[in-house]
Amino acid sequence: MTQKDVARSLDITRQAVARWEAGANKPSTEKLLELAALFDVPVSELAGGKPESAEHSARRRIFDVTKVFAVYALLWVVCTLLEQTGGLAVPWADFHGIWLWCRRHMALPLCFLLSALALDSGFERTCVSVFAGLVSGLIFASVWDAAVFTGPARLGTGFVALIIIVALALAAGIVLEFRGGTLAGNVFAERKRMRYALLALIIFLAVLSMYHITNRLSYISGANDGWQAGFDAGLSDAAAGDWHASYDSSTGGVSQYDLGWQFYYSEGYNTGYAFSE
Repeated sequence: MTQKDVARSLDITRQAVARWEAGANKPSTEKLLELAALFDVPVSELAGGKPESAEHSARRRIFDVTKVFAVYALLWVVCTLLEQTGGLAVPWADFHGIWLWCRRHMALPLCFLLSALALDSGFERTCVSVFAGLVSGLIFASVWDAAVFTGPARLGTGFVALIIIVALALAAGIVLEFRGGTLAGNVFAERKRMRYALLALIIFLAVLSMYHITNRLSYISGANDGWQAGFDAGLSDAAAGDWHASYDSSTGGVSQYDLGWQFYYSEGYNTGYAFSE
């Protein structure tokens, strides 16, 4: 961090920081505590004591990650209990669908890994923001799936809202880190590798999210079209007195759209045939 960065964070002048570095003056006890918090080091190290040992630093970092794991484990237990007791038990929310999606796609473990890497990189605000975004996303997505009609196949799209909310929370955390000065300079030089790992994880999750959203929405579109086509065909066959035959060979591709069509055509056909009866 530059002298200007430190001065801005402590609400003092740059000249005061320069005098500290030159040994012409010493910070007050209050400013010493603020410096220790800013640099994430013990006060004794700034006051001329021995630097934190590697062993003590490792224990502290393991303890921090353990706390994050405990919070995510508690969220997992709460969500599992909610699912087993019938979700949120309110008509305006469908928690079962979004929690099923989270379990299938390892949403909580991936967010935990993101939070843990953020905390171990010195980005506490980002760690908290990701967790808050996940909780908010679960609530909003469950309401979305219950309130928004996505087509006759009735497939939920709340996962898109969940991914977007977590991404926005991550971005907000990064902005807070920038304003707090933790992105400036090289204060956490010993954590550079963790920061590279965090950046790689963010890029990987961004690509994975875009790929999944594109494929899943294509599948849902095909499912809705296939269900409607099957419903119309079943209605027509029943009205004409034809035998029940739900097989449809109009799509033979392997794209997500085609797979959605083929899977839900029979369901729509059966519904349409029974509806006419």
